[in-house]
Amino acid sequence: MKKIIMKMTAVFAGVAITMGLSLTSCKKGDTGPAGKNGTNGVANIQTGTVTTNNSSWSLDNSDNSYNATLTYAAITQDVVEKGTVQVFISDGNGTEWLALPFSYGTVQYNYSYKVGEVLLTVTLSNGNAPNSPGGQQFKVVVIPPASKSSNPEDNSDITYQEAYFTVK
Repeated sequence: MKKIIMKMTAVFAGVAITMGLSLTSCKKGDTGPAGKNGTNGVANIQTGTVTTNNSSWSLDNSDNSYNATLTYAAITQDVVEKGTVQVFISDGNGTEWLALPFSYGTVQYNYSYKVGEVLLTVTLSNGNAPNSPGGQQFKVVVIPPASKSSNPEDNSDITYQEAYFTVK
């Protein structure tokens, strides 16, 4: 009988502690100081869409690939050396974008970039030549590099990146 009473007491104590913790409210602290005004760099990211057609693509018989070159002036030497470029292919409606490289069945889409250009490549995983990709919609995102700030301040309340890097 004592064991049952002890078990029930432990259960009631556990329930009381749980309820006590869940019913207490947290007190919100003071509002901190306002952060520094500045840009978050998003304005410097450049995005555009390009739609290919049959004449955009050329067959490379040496590796059975179709290639299309997109001219994109936002890809500078600085972007090539310190930034990045990302390419996406549309679902056909422009409502869903799939990141390259992308494979569907045996069809593989890939890309590379250099100053002023994006090279799109379509291959088949079995090594055969694919059909011409024809009309496809691609989104190109150019993300420029951050650069070291010329006059960093003592900003103990912000992160290292915020204090020492600015976006071009």
